[in-house]
Amino acid sequence: VSDSVFKQLKPYRNIKQKNIVIEFVELKTADTTDLIRINGIGSYYAKQIISRREKLGGFVFPEQLLEIYGIDSVRYDQFKHRIKVDETAIHKINLNTVTASVLSKHPYFDTRVASNIIKLRKQKGEIKTLDELVAEEIITRQQADKIKAYVIFE
Repeated sequence: VSDSVFKQLKPYRNIKQKNIVIEFVELKTADTTDLIRINGIGSYYAKQIISRREKLGGFVFPEQLLEIYGIDSVRYDQFKHRIKVDETAIHKINLNTVTASVLSKHPYFDTRVASNIIKLRKQKGEIKTLDELVAEEIITRQQADKIKAYVIFE
């Protein structure tokens, strides 16, 4: 490699070294500026990540980013080592007091599921577990596993 080529590469290496300053980004508190500093996340995806976080009430697993349109496994693999999730900071939904319209705004509850939860609550009273929703065939076991971090029964 000639000296002129090496001199051209050196600033690029310095830039890469500056990017290493951010070891990880906590998705709970990250803003668009934090997210854009991660290779593979531009302004569009940064906005989508924050929007998804707000709709979900927080992220439980980093892999939930794969639910965002356009973030496939190839893109995710570029930055997965740079993100962390604080699963204790999840906004919980009380299934015994929530309305169908509020519940159906959550990405994991469609209008049918939300409506059926409210109907079950009116018929049987307080819901105590997700197993009741599975037994009534309102949700599947897989859906129950997906939503368990987002619900409470008070």
